Amino acid sequence: MSLVRSLLVVPLCGLLLCGLLVCCAWQQRASSVQSENPNKSGKESTGSLAEQFGDARLLNQLKSEQGIEKPFAWRSRDGEQKGGAVIGIDSKGMLKRLEFVRTDGGYALKPSECIHKQNTPIRNSGDLELEEYLPDTELPFKSFVMPMNKCNVHFIFVWQALNRSFEKRSDEAVFLDAIQLRIIVEKDGVAVSNELHKLFFEDLNQTLAEDVNKDGKPDFLVMGSNRITFVQIWTLEEGCAVKPLLFKEGDRLLESVRDKGLSLSKNKTTGAYDIHVTRYEPITKNDRVYFEVTETVHGWDSTESVYKISKTKTRLESAN
Repeated sequence: MSLVRSLLVVPLCGLLLCGLLVCCAWQQRASSVQSENPNKSGKESTGSLAEQFGDARLLNQLKSEQGIEKPFAWRSRDGEQKGGAVIGIDSKGMLKRLEFVRTDGGYALKPSECIHKQNTPIRNSGDLELEEYLPDTELPFKSFVMPMNKCNVHFIFVWQALNRSFEKRSDEAVFLDAIQLRIIVEKDGVAVSNELHKLFFEDLNQTLAEDVNKDGKPDFLVMGSNRITFVQIWTLEEGCAVKPLLFKEGDRLLESVRDKGLSLSKNKTTGAYDIHVTRYEPITKNDRVYFEVTETVHGWDSTESVYKISKTKTRLESAN
C-alpha cells in the first residue's frame, strides 16, 4: 500500500505552495544554455534591489521580523487572501522563503513549507571569486573544479531567482527559484567561457566528477529532481571543450534521461556507470491490481559514443 501511495500522492509543497505546474512545462527548458560575458557579474547594489522590490513596508517587515537582509525572488498571489511569496537572503547569506498575506496594518508573514535543502553559500570556486562572474540573480552553493590540460573547468551549482516582480511573472516563473548549473572554463587564470545551463531542479541528488563512461576522458554527472528525476552528463575534451554526453532512444539523441525512478550502478564488466530506469504501470489481472514493473538499463556504447538501452526486463508486483 505504501508503494501505491508513493506513486499517487502529489507532494503538497510542490502542488500548493511552490506553484509548480505539470513537469513537462519545465522539461522543455531543461537543456537550454545561456552564454554570458565570461568576466561580467551583473551585480546590482542592495539599493537598486530595494527599488526593484518596490514595497518598502514589506521589505522592512521582512528585515525586522524574519532577519532578511535583502530580497532574492518574489511574486504576488491573487485570490480571497491577497499576498504572495518572497525568497530572501539572511545575515548568513542563506535563502529563506516566506509567504505573506496583506492586512490592514501591513502584512502577515509566515515561513514557507518549501525549504532549500542545499543552502550553504560559497564565495569561491578554486581561485575564482564568484561574485565577479555571477549575476545577483544567482546564489552559488556547491562547486567542483576539474583540471584539463591548461584549463580548469568549474561546475558551479546555483540557486537562480526566476521572478522579481509583484506585477507580472517571467516566462520561467513556473518556479520562484530553481537549481541551475553554471560552467566556467578558466585558462591561464582567465575565464574564457561562462555559461548557465538551465536544469530547473528543486533538489540535487547526486554528482560524480570522474570518467563515468570509461572512455579515458573526465566527465561530470548530475542527478537532480523536481517531481521527476534527471540525469545529465558533460565530458571534457581537448582544447578545453565541455560537451554533453548524449542518450539515444530510438532515432532520437537526447542530452538527458528523465523519469520518476532513476538510479546509477557500476557495470561489473566495463567499469562504466549504467543508468537504471524503473517504471510502474498499474494493471488489472484476475480482478486484482498489480504493477507491471519495467526496468531499463542505459549503458555506454563505445561504438556509437552514446548511452543507449542495453537491457530491458519486466515483472509483476502486487499492489497490496
